[in-house]
Amino acid sequence: YCSNWDEVSIDSDLEVPADSWSLTLYSPAVDGLPDAIQRGALIELRYENETVLKGVVDRIQEPLSRQGGRLTLSGRDLVAVLLDNSVPVLVQQQVTIEELALKWVLTDFSSVIHNFLFLRELDQLQTLVAIEPSESIWSALTKAAESVGQYIWIDAAGTLIIGNPFTQPQPAAQNLII
Repeated sequence: YCSNWDEVSIDSDLEVPADSWSLTLYSPAVDGLPDAIQRGALIELRYENETVLKGVVDRIQEPLSRQGGRLTLSGRDLVAVLLDNSVPVLVQQQVTIEELALKWVLTDFSSVIHNFLFLRELDQLQTLVAIEPSESIWSALTKAAESVGQYIWIDAAGTLIIGNPFTQPQPAAQNLII
């Protein structure tokens, strides 16, 4: 719709599921939004040629005042889809993280989340976890990942990753000499 937003905000934290984002355009064209931009629509935020975040539109605001119009789109990353949906009612009580990933996420949400990346060997992730029927899919995945000492997150490209992001060495910070 637009590549020149006046205000862009992305809030990302590994400990908080569903990173939030918002885009604001001051004095937008009065033609209205295209039909494709609506609540629940999938979006991709890019900076230059790099995907920064894939997400879902949660809210569209178009307030009008004496100073003019403003358009604000806001939402969450793709984890929102897994947070907003519960595990099936007829689910088996004990499952592994692999079963959760392959049976529910890649089967039921393949249009949103296209692939998984396991940073550990699958034979090390075979602990059974009790899942409640009313539990969100994200909560079930998190519980299963934590049971084997792993984290779960979605990268900017929309890949669901299960592993430990802290096992990779981080670049050393440079000292600031004043």
